[in-house]
Formats: sequence, C-alpha cells, structure tokens
Amino acid sequence: MFRSDAKAGDTIATIGGWECRRGADASQARWFFLRVNASWAPWAFAINSDPKRVIAALELLGTILCVKLFCAEWGREFCGAGLIRGSTDDLGNSFATQKLMSAKWPLTVLLMELSETLRVLDADLHLGWTCREFNQEADDLTNDKFDGFNPSRRIPIEGYAIPWLVLPGMMEASHALFEEICAERGTAKSRISGPRQVRRSAIRTLGSEAPVRLLYRIPWEGYFGGCCAAKHDVMGY
Repeated sequence: MFRSDAKAGDTIATIGGWECRRGADASQARWFFLRVNASWAPWAFAINSDPKRVIAALELLGTILCVKLFCAEWGREFCGAGLIRGSTDDLGNSFATQKLMSAKWPLTVLLMELSETLRVLDADLHLGWTCREFNQEADDLTNDKFDGFNPSRRIPIEGYAIPWLVLPGMMEASHALFEEICAERGTAKSRISGPRQVRRSAIRTLGSEAPVRLLYRIPWEGYFGGCCAAKHDVMGY
C-alpha cells in the first residue's frame, strides 16, 4: 500500500510518496521526494514550459516510482503474482490505470512504462482515489515538509538514475511520430494553398466589381422544338 502526490508550479515540479503498508505510521514508513527538472524529464516542460499542463502525468510518475521503489522489497517477501494497492488524489489516473490506456500525451507513454513495470513484477495495480484531505502526508512531501517522516527511512533517488524500462524509447518514438504528422500536415497545406488562394482572390474580385449576371438554363431545352428560350437572364427574368 502506498500514497503519492505531485505538485506543479510555473517552472518547478515535485513528486513524493510513502509506504503505508500494514498500517504503518508515516514516521516509520519508507518515503521519497524528487524534484522534476528538464534534464531528465523534458516532457514535463514540453507544453509552453509549464509543468502544470501535465499535472496528471506528474501524478502518474509518482505512482510509477512508488511501484518501482517499494515493490522491490515486497517481491522478496512474497512469491507468485501479487496485487498492489495505492492511493492518489487524481481521479482521472484511477480510471486510466484500470484500462492502462489514455489518449493524452505524455500520460499514454507513462502508462506504457507502468504496464511494463507491472508485467516484470508479475503484479496488478489497484489505484484508488482519495480526497486531498486524506492524502495530506504525500502532499506535505511535495511541499518539502518532511517533519512527519523519519530521515533514515528516506529512499535516495535521482531522476537520471531511475531504472526505466521503455519510457525513454517510447518518448523518442512519440516525438518522431509527432514530427512526421507535422510534416505531413505541412505538405498537405502546401498542396491546397494554391487553389484556396485562387478561390479567395476570385471572391475578392467578384466582391469589388458590379454584380455578375448569372445565366439560367431551362432543363427541357431542345425537347419542344425551341418553343422556349434557351437561356434567360436570371436578374431580368
């Protein structure tokens, strides 16, 4: 059992989590704190250099680190498949981890890392939602408040040393796909820009001149021996 949280400001982001297995008090629990920066997590600052735009992905990053850091010891205590329980105050992530699917970037790439991590551990994750008031300890960690935790139980971790399984490769693949889509869109725009410009210039020309006198053609022309005029001026009809 674990609880995690994330915090994002204009230019900074932090994550933290603690192990509450067997009803352990926060003062005796293992815990971690990590400051996110662009040197090892450029995706967190990819959207207008604002980590608040990807707060759900940062919350999921905290969940992934809880699984990686805490479950290594759990695997030595138990054999066979296991069920991991965790808590988050991000309701959307509780649903996303059930399906291990998302249409949002970079959340979808982080879900791939979580899925592969669980496969290696031979475990399933049940990530439940908890209101912010019941997640105060994890919230304190993200705000650099460590008074309620034992310093000797802290798990040291650096962002560049996280043992990723598929995240770096999938991030590179997602960037390559994005650039390919942008290139295709640019090519498509160049193919249709000519006709669009012609149509727009024609509309401007028609709008600046006198009204065009359109011609109306009678559909039964020629069937009644020319008893009807072949063409009529619509505006003078």
